[in-house]
Amino acid sequence: MGRVDDPDQWLRILTESADLVVKALGELNADWGVTIGLGADGSATAAADQVAEDASLGFFADTVPGVTLCSEEAGVVQGDGDVTLIVDPVDGTNNAIRGLPYWAYSVAVLLEGQPVGGFVRNIPSGHDLFGWRGQGVTLNGRVVDISSTTHLRDAVFGMQRPAEPGAFEVGRRIMSSAKLVRLLGAAALDIAYVGAGIVDGYANVNTNRLFPFGEKVVDFAAGAIILEANGGVITDTSGAPLSYDTDLKARIPVAAACSASLHEQLLAKLSDSA
Repeated sequence: MGRVDDPDQWLRILTESADLVVKALGELNADWGVTIGLGADGSATAAADQVAEDASLGFFADTVPGVTLCSEEAGVVQGDGDVTLIVDPVDGTNNAIRGLPYWAYSVAVLLEGQPVGGFVRNIPSGHDLFGWRGQGVTLNGRVVDISSTTHLRDAVFGMQRPAEPGAFEVGRRIMSSAKLVRLLGAAALDIAYVGAGIVDGYANVNTNRLFPFGEKVVDFAAGAIILEANGGVITDTSGAPLSYDTDLKARIPVAAACSASLHEQLLAKLSDSA
């Protein structure tokens, strides 16, 4: 490849990798949902996950010299170059298996450990979202703006399902304050769509760190970069900056919004201070 900091080149590479994933999934004759093993994070690996990962990681190994790869099933494959790619071959596997058209392929690009680029494809819809630090965000090649919403009462939110004691009350506070809330089951898409101005925010209401219901780095990395490339704000649910550490067993419940004002209101609802 040429310059590793060229966003146009990365868009071409990431688009080609997504096309290969779509092709591999289309050729998969087995039951997409059959469990074939355990991933690096300890969760079940479905046939669709493995086929998509094999297609994408093989392509990156051949295309990006010395790349370090972090992917949900394989874990970390260490390279000797300056590029790290954080890959979620199928985000929203349960949606994909059941035919619910809201699931994605996502890749975050880190240069010398710093997050600079993100790509998320909604495979059923064909939406390709791409963001690069300092360069804004495109949707299928068209520059898009982030939402200008500043108040919860006007906001449309994506939300992680409540899955631990106390989370239902947190979710109730957000649902009773926001204009609309959607639980769609693919965090990478929810967060990237905030960056593209399609929704206004995303919240994981499972804020108790004793329970493993936060996002993994593969879930949020690409979407977070897209979001921040368009001026949005994303942190953990305590307001701390996100870590792009490649520990796949770590869980970080995240809070994302299109504006600093909306993000502050969201954090207040998550902490029950408003």
